[in-house]
Amino acid sequence: MNYFILLSILPQDIVYYIVKFINHTNSKNIIYKYYQNTRKKLESIKYISDIITSVNYIEYLNNEILSNDLTDCLSIIYNSNYKREKYNTEFWIAFTDLLSKKLMVLNNHILINHKNKKNDTEYIILNNSIRLWFKICVKHNIRLSLSFSKVEHYVYCFSRQIKEIKNFLKFLYPPRSVDNNNLFLNDDYSRFIIENTTNLVFWHRWRSW
Repeated sequence: MNYFILLSILPQDIVYYIVKFINHTNSKNIIYKYYQNTRKKLESIKYISDIITSVNYIEYLNNEILSNDLTDCLSIIYNSNYKREKYNTEFWIAFTDLLSKKLMVLNNHILINHKNKKNDTEYIILNNSIRLWFKICVKHNIRLSLSFSKVEHYVYCFSRQIKEIKNFLKFLYPPRSVDNNNLFLNDDYSRFIIENTTNLVFWHRWRSW
């Protein structure tokens, strides 16, 4: 806004309070937006971590997991940046590996129940989730171990070096995330994910100004 125009038609003290009010409002909006984004990204990674480590989801059915909440949270995780001090490379290796295993379970659920139809909602959600999983792998340059149904040996490659994985139909086993030495992390690293997400500080409800 050109405040000189206001000065030409209003007293200086009135313009001063107008400018002060506008700046205060803009600051509130910026802080509120930051709070909302932070809350969403922390809650999203907690939601997915609970699913892939079975925390609070032991009794959940596969069709309950295959909801829009799954793709919404994965999309937020992909589009968000997390502090490297806590969410380091080891975390993302564990996170993407456990997520891949869960997605393969969901994939088998779809196939067994003959829901692999283009217009089936669960099938669409599954494939969208797999695409988002792969995008997260690419974002963090995760190294993958792939077992194709027609190949006897495992194929190791960085996710940035291969074409997009759109589904798991061609894989014999779920793609595994490995370190640079092609080694899996401890198979009990679901505890690692839990420790990194259950200690998240959840924000209190935003108070009105």
